Amino acid sequence: MTLSCEDACQRLQQHFDQESYYLAATLLSNRLVKHGYVATVELFKEAGGYEKAPGILQAALMAIKESPEGEIIVNALHSPFSCHLVSETPVDGPSITYTVGLWNSFWHPEMVCVGMNPMVARLLINLYAERVAEGTPPPLNEPISGGAIAQNQLLFQVCSDEAKEQHMAKATWFNSGSSYSAIQMIWQDQQQRWPWDEGFSADEQQLLLVR
Repeated sequence: MTLSCEDACQRLQQHFDQESYYLAATLLSNRLVKHGYVATVELFKEAGGYEKAPGILQAALMAIKESPEGEIIVNALHSPFSCHLVSETPVDGPSITYTVGLWNSFWHPEMVCVGMNPMVARLLINLYAERVAEGTPPPLNEPISGGAIAQNQLLFQVCSDEAKEQHMAKATWFNSGSSYSAIQMIWQDQQQRWPWDEGFSADEQQLLLVR
């Protein structure tokens, strides 16, 4: 049975008061996997974990570090640019690459790219994630050069909540819902046309996730 947030908080407080630290870590590990990192940290905070047993959250993270969810959390917290990169290629749709962790670490929107070769998309997103970490994020709604990696221009625009839920499942899980912000890295085709321009190459699928 899945505990409500209120019940989970009460149970966690009981474990802390009784010094049942193994049970507390187990409860937190389960919440991390099911409800994501952000909500679990908030639960830990509300239950007084930082005052009563500050090491238990780290113990819970260590317990799941070999799981797919644990790998995402560890990368989002400890990778050089504080984000995990996800690349997915659905059978019936274009490839998608996005970050997990930028919103939590820097209050900067997660970044997503659709339809681009995943290897190239990862290089570009890593580049801009590094700039976010350095305090120089890419501008919104302003075409910028893709440099030697993309050659053509790029444009960052805000994604809709629906798009985040449908296409950025791991970011939505990590952030415990779609209340985080996300921006799409939109790119030109080889003829310098945007997806909304007439003649944009149909061979280069680019689903727009913007508002």
